[in-house]
Amino acid sequence: MALKPEDVETLPDLLVFIKETSNPKVLRDVVARFLLNPLLSDNDRDLVKKKVREKVEEEKRKKDELKK
Repeated sequence: MALKPEDVETLPDLLVFIKETSNPKVLRDVVARFLLNPLLSDNDRDLVKKKVREKVEEEKRKKDELKK
């Protein structure tokens, strides 16, 4: 079962959500909301940013493959 944006409350939830979501606007909104948490460590912030970059690269590859 896919997570809904409003269900994302923990770092593991967010990492699953990043993997499952292909809508960039929804992804951006959820990640931005999550990163506002002052209790999030710098390491966790870096991990989230890394996973988002990986997701963006993956989506670009998929899009490029569809153009071929």
